[in-house]
Amino acid sequence: LFMNKILKSVNAVVDTRTKTKSRKSLKKIKLDTEIELEDDTRRKATIKLLIKDMSDIKLYESEFSTPCTIRNLSWKIKIYRSELNKLEYYLYCENTHGCPSWKCHASVQLSIISQKDGVRNLCKNFDDIFSSEEFSWGYLEYADWNCITDPDYGYIKDDTAIFEAYVEADSPCLL
Repeated sequence: LFMNKILKSVNAVVDTRTKTKSRKSLKKIKLDTEIELEDDTRRKATIKLLIKDMSDIKLYESEFSTPCTIRNLSWKIKIYRSELNKLEYYLYCENTHGCPSWKCHASVQLSIISQKDGVRNLCKNFDDIFSSEEFSWGYLEYADWNCITDPDYGYIKDDTAIFEAYVEADSPCLL
């Protein structure tokens, strides 16, 4: 209801300023003015992690994305360079509201985004239950570190890599 009021008022302003424009251009302006507000209860989102200076990441070093709220839970990506020179790739889920015991089912796609024409994104999917006891899921050996950091493979450009996690989560349950 609140969002509809905002959109009506924005569209009303657009209508009064564009009376001389054609119907087609007015429709385009209306679409361009719609704003998606972030909703902590949303059921799906894409989390992004952009790592510059990827070659500077040492063994045993981790990088985390900025947290994203889905279903009132805090979600973030973690990548880690293992002792076997593998890329470990995880999704973390935390309840930041102080509930001691909870669980939440999620369908996840972890991706490394291609930065080279003709190279597909490297994606792996899983469905799992995140909980207060098991709050991270992912892959110990998502990919070979040297493949990710070699520009010829297409996953790094200017020493920058892009990671994405698409998360679709059910409502969490208290235990």
